[in-house]
Amino acid sequence: MSVARTADVIVIGAGLAGLTAARRIEHGGHHTVVLEAADRIGGRVLTRTIAGIPVDFGGGVVSPACDRVIALAQSLGVRTVAIEATGRKVLDHGGTVQPYRGPLPRLRPLALGELGLTLGRLEAMARLVPPGRPMAARLGARWDELTVEEWLSANVRSADARALLGAAVAARFGTDAHDLSLLSMLFAIHSAGGIAPQLAARGGPDIAFVGGAQMITQRLAARLRCDIRLSTTVEAISQDEERVQLRTTDGSWSARRVVLAVPVAAAAHIEFTPALAARRAELHARTPTPRIVRFAFAFDGTPWRDDGLSGESLSTNGPMCSTIDGTPAGAETGVLVGTVVGSAADRLAADTPTGRRDRVVSQLTRMFGDAVASPCEVAEVDWTTQARGGGLAAYWPPGVLGRTGRAFRRSIDRLHFAGADTAKRQNGRLDGAIESGERAADEVIEQLGVR
Repeated sequence: MSVARTADVIVIGAGLAGLTAARRIEHGGHHTVVLEAADRIGGRVLTRTIAGIPVDFGGGVVSPACDRVIALAQSLGVRTVAIEATGRKVLDHGGTVQPYRGPLPRLRPLALGELGLTLGRLEAMARLVPPGRPMAARLGARWDELTVEEWLSANVRSADARALLGAAVAARFGTDAHDLSLLSMLFAIHSAGGIAPQLAARGGPDIAFVGGAQMITQRLAARLRCDIRLSTTVEAISQDEERVQLRTTDGSWSARRVVLAVPVAAAAHIEFTPALAARRAELHARTPTPRIVRFAFAFDGTPWRDDGLSGESLSTNGPMCSTIDGTPAGAETGVLVGTVVGSAADRLAADTPTGRRDRVVSQLTRMFGDAVASPCEVAEVDWTTQARGGGLAAYWPPGVLGRTGRAFRRSIDRLHFAGADTAKRQNGRLDGAIESGERAADEVIEQLGVR
């Protein structure tokens, strides 16, 4: 029987949360090891090259309010650039494709008025959800019983307004409105500082990272002294009064403390001894993996800009629910990035690779014209196939936050929890990942001291 390798602290997950925690713990003087199931660093941050252009298929563009990740990038020498979409957006709804300017599309007056009123009402409701404690909202229990679709059906008379809000919800949360708890959406709205960053393709002006967001995690990892073990899946975690034992696909490990910095859905694949507290175990079991597929399309130039379009779209027809312009500043090759989620992703998955490509390119052509009918390259990342990674985002169906919300950040003996899903501010986003890593590291250092 092999002898377990040892460390003071083991961090599970080499995404932004895990690497942030590892750096902070390492600075506290403790021998730290990072274990990562994937064969790469980055977690939900994934940059790939298409036609010579770096494209973010995971977390990437952020709002100026995301000060943690912007400061981290700058400290690591990753340049940032402000971007603001110019030109008209496109609404693909019903039997028409409608270019428009401004934050809201042109609808019939009653529908447009109700859409604006509904957004304002959701904003006001979100302010009643305490950051980090959604279950403490006075109406939290009631809101957690409802899906977003149920609330929209009961409160929005216009079918057009309901459809647009449903598409915007899908684009942000990676699931359909009939799967998402109203409380979950309101919590995310308040966590992000308002409704605009949540229910828009791009709130602009925003911040992009030159070379792609994955450069942040790669450079952060390069600055660490600790060992980072890739392709190492943690299968089981057991605790006693003195240490934590880990069984992995690459042997056994033993540590004084463990930081679990993976998406909540990914933690469901790990066996815990003794069993986790009931609410934490329920949180793992009932957090779904969102169905998200992201496409990137490369072109010679940016023909949509030539037509006065921004590249941003919102679609109720699908299969993509939204697109944005992913062209880096100064690049001659143009890039559009599109997202397919929820039931549309399920239907797309049943098709062949060629069939999937043809369907999304056909939609692009419908929205932006024949000039985009023949991209020079198409790339696809299906986040639904990365079950161990927990998917690209997190959402909670009815009945989960109200029952398990208090368990999100609560440590269990020698086990501490990080990850963007546990953040109070910018929950589910890059800034939230950093916040969570800092918090978990501080918990560990408080217990182990500073050397």
